[in-house]
Amino acid sequence: MRETAINWDNENNEVMISTSETNIKERLDKLCSKFPKHYKFKGESDEYKNYICLEKKLIKFSKPVIYSEEQKEKLRTQARKNFNLNARQTP
Repeated sequence: MRETAINWDNENNEVMISTSETNIKERLDKLCSKFPKHYKFKGESDEYKNYICLEKKLIKFSKPVIYSEEQKEKLRTQARKNFNLNARQTP
């Protein structure tokens, strides 16, 4: 089983992230490289890698986006147009 644990308390701005999920490890490794002031690699053990996010506000939980059938159709149509334009422009 793969899992990710995210821990913080209200008095501290740091967030501890421990994960065995390969795709999350890769994303956090990239964030650590690109934004070392915000993300730090803490260490690893067995299957898990541990990270610290130095700003709680970077951890987000969001509501799902729910589209009506009409909105979905508009998005599909726009995507088809964009795909066709991009396909014609490629040499």
